[in-house]
Amino acid sequence: MTGLQVVCGAGTEADSRRQGEEMERLRARVARQVRRFGFTDADADRVVDDILDAWNTFTFDPEKANGAKPETVLTGFITNRCKMAMRVLISDRARDTRYGEAMMAGNDDQTMRRDVPMQIDVRDALERLTPQERLVCEAIANGVPRQDICDRHGLSWYQWDELIAGIRSRFAALGLHEWLKD
Repeated sequence: MTGLQVVCGAGTEADSRRQGEEMERLRARVARQVRRFGFTDADADRVVDDILDAWNTFTFDPEKANGAKPETVLTGFITNRCKMAMRVLISDRARDTRYGEAMMAGNDDQTMRRDVPMQIDVRDALERLTPQERLVCEAIANGVPRQDICDRHGLSWYQWDELIAGIRSRFAALGLHEWLKD
């Protein structure tokens, strides 16, 4: 696993130098891929450090790799970690937007979550739905399968898609698009 495995433990000075060089090559590779994902400079260093920390605890097992080469595993690992970091960053930004003024006032995160109401009340959004849309939302929230909901409410697949599209557009218009799952 040339360039992928960092040997830990005591060794010669040459081993230590080689380990440092491998870590620098790995850091440069991760940094290039992080930049391709579009992270800002302020976020990129933190993301690179997080990925390297995770990689140092990762163990490559060729028997479980389905024939994947170590380089392919590393690329997939970095890509998946970048995607996770981007989702967290987007979620954090959405939270910051929701809590708006509390963030500007300098309240700590725990105080914000407890004491500051969201700027948009979800109950208000649900009240704006038709009775049928509310029943469908309730069934989805309770984990009822799509086919059962359609059968119970006499909906075709086309009507289901139209109903869900209407719910999504109403939620999106109220700024609740992040509450919607595919």
